[in-house]
Formats: sequence, structure tokens, C-alpha cells
Amino acid sequence: KLTGKLVTDWLNANNYHFDIKRSRYPEEILNQLGIPIEKLPEACRPTEIVGTVTERASQELGMKRGIPVVIGGIDAYMAVVGANALKEGSVCEISGSSTCLMAPSNSIILDKKKRVLCEAFPLLPNFWITCAIMSSTGASLRWFRDEFGKPGESYADLDREAEGAPVGSDGLIFLPYLMGERSPLWDPTARGVFIGLSLNHTRKHMIRAILEGCAFGIRHNLEVIEELGGRAGEIRSCGGGAKSVLLGQIKADITGKPVVVLRETEAPALGAAIVGAVALGIYDDIRTAAEEMVKVKGKISPRRTFRKEYDFHFQMYKDAYVHLKEYFKRYYLHEN
Repeated sequence: KLTGKLVTDWLNANNYHFDIKRSRYPEEILNQLGIPIEKLPEACRPTEIVGTVTERASQELGMKRGIPVVIGGIDAYMAVVGANALKEGSVCEISGSSTCLMAPSNSIILDKKKRVLCEAFPLLPNFWITCAIMSSTGASLRWFRDEFGKPGESYADLDREAEGAPVGSDGLIFLPYLMGERSPLWDPTARGVFIGLSLNHTRKHMIRAILEGCAFGIRHNLEVIEELGGRAGEIRSCGGGAKSVLLGQIKADITGKPVVVLRETEAPALGAAIVGAVALGIYDDIRTAAEEMVKVKGKISPRRTFRKEYDFHFQMYKDAYVHLKEYFKRYYLHEN
């Protein structure tokens, strides 16, 4: 609508099996499916200037006519740039309603069990991103706040309350599968569960258990990525979840990896700006631009004191799903 042109970027074009290496749609596959190639939008490199702001768009949005428009790409991939997670070992973690883990590598990582995904990263040559997606991390905390919270209660209020609960939430474990789960389970029938509730547990335990459950899910996915040969030396955290210092410490403690706190938590937006800067020639390449534009606020180190405690709870977390898996399926079939 900004330019009057119907185009997409290479990453979104992957939905139509776009071949990034050959920069084209797979005509043979589309022909077999009966999809005319002319029905698909033109696919552009993320750094391509696809046009300028039209007169109509200028009037509707109050923007200056003629501003160059760069195509950019999917938010999660822009976050990799905006977090400067552009080398092996730096995992970009985007946490909002859901969580996406983006682990870069110099070679393709394929999972025969299909627990995680791997796609070429079109902004850098011979560069790949292994991607793991969790369905309802932040959404679980929002659900708890909205359904059981106090009027006007903020996420910061929940954090302060959760700080009063001990590591491990006195044995309370939460499975954050309120909307099923994607990576690494890919089970739409899975559901959220509190395990180990007793009369001794209070709201603070439940809030902390939700935060720990989300972090257990992150560790579960990172273990799969490392099992496949990927590297995860640090977590570069962005999105709404990155604003919580408590959650950052919990993630560091549970995964055993340092969590890098970025000055700009909205890494997808910053990544898009970086891509735009390269497209306009302000910087020569993506890595140079990211090094210059991405600023680190601090780093949260894992506390080894709690490693043994969290290792036990993490194993319980994984075992719980294994034992409940058939129940989830039976209940789903009964309800549907």
C-alpha cells in the first residue's frame, strides 16, 4: 500500500517454497499443484528498495512522498539482525505471547525428527537459522493475570510477587501448553498443567512456576539444537519478555547460559531499520550495521548454585509431558 506494488520478501515467499539459492519459485512444484506462477507476488531480497511512498499513501499517513520503501522481512528474522545474533553461538530469543528461538549456523542443520526448523538466511551468504517456536509463553502469564490477577495489576507486579517464591517454586511445575505446543513437541492436543499443587502453594508460587515453565521450554529446545550440532553459547533476549529481570535470571539459571540484555528490546523493529540502512547505502553490509546500531545494556549470568535443583525440575518437566501425552490425545478426541 505504500508503493502501489504487490511484492513480498524471500522469507515470506518460503510459504510458497521459494528457492532462495536460485532466487525463484519452484515452477515444477507449482505446476503439479495447479498454481499459476503469475498468481504469486514478486519475491524480493530483504534489502531491496521496492519503490517509494506514493501520493495517496502520503496523504493517508502523513508521510513525505517519495520516501524509499525497503521490503525487509519476517519479524523473527529481523530480530536476529536487531539483536546482532549474527554468529554461531549467539541465539536470538524473541519472547512475547509466544517465544521464538533463532540459532544461527554456517551450515544447514536438519532434524530427521522434525522437532526444529532450519532455513537459509538471505541476508548473509552460506548462513542458516535453526528455528524453534513455543506457542504460549507470555500468553500463559497474561492468562493468569487476566483471570486471577488483581484490578490494574501489571507484569511488574507479578514479577515482584514471584520473587517471594523460592527457586523451583516449592515443587510446583507448570507446562505452558495452553494452546498446544510447537517446538519441539508439535502436539496441538497438549494442554497447560500445574503439577504438584498443595495447600502450601500460593499465587507467588504459581506465577514463578509459569516463568520457570517457559524457561524449561527454552532449555528443551536449546538441547535439541545442540544435540543436532548447533551452538548456543549465549541467549540474546528481546521482545516484551526481555523487560523482566526476574525472567532473565530464571532463563539464565535454567539453561546455564548467559542472557544478554539489549538496550532496545524491540529487536525486530531495530533489525528492520538496520536492513533499511544497508539498503540505502548508509552501511556496506548487515554485520557492520548491526555492530554499530545494536547496543548491549547488560548480561545476566547463570547462578551455578541452583543448577542441580533446576536440573531435577527440568527432568520432571520433560517426564510430565511423556506421561500425559496419551491423556491429552484421549481428552482431545473426546471433546472433538
